[in-house]
Amino acid sequence: METQVVQDDWFSKEEVKSSVTLEEMELLGKKILEGRAAVDGWADKKKEAEAEVVKYEQKMLEILHESSRTSFPLADGTSIYINRRLSFTVPKTPEQRAEFFNYLRDKGVFDNMITVNHQTLNSYCKAEFEAATGRGELASIPGIAPPTEFESIGVRSKR
Repeated sequence: METQVVQDDWFSKEEVKSSVTLEEMELLGKKILEGRAAVDGWADKKKEAEAEVVKYEQKMLEILHESSRTSFPLADGTSIYINRRLSFTVPKTPEQRAEFFNYLRDKGVFDNMITVNHQTLNSYCKAEFEAATGRGELASIPGIAPPTEFESIGVRSKR
């Protein structure tokens, strides 16, 4: 579970004293570790099950192709079918990118189509924020809302 903290609250948070004992904290920590271990076990089982399903799907696809079929009805009324979709890759080279962007501009859809990957945006804005903070300035990027901090519990394994 994550707790959301808006940037404006970063420097105004007051430390909250707790009446929880160290034993209760220890127990809670152990429950976190046990829960994470259980989730990891489930994730492993899920991966195994997904891999098994992929094998079945590949076999069914092979059989459907060999029999020139696009679907197969099961006795319970469910239908297994070949799902086809097109997928396009983003331009790989700067030349392809420029050519594609010019095409979008010519079509009048450039501003609606061009977005920034959220990870790239976060990385860039974080670097700008940290650089401004390091200079003692208030970070502000036009068109970008102030950052939101998400807090969660981290666990380091014993060494």
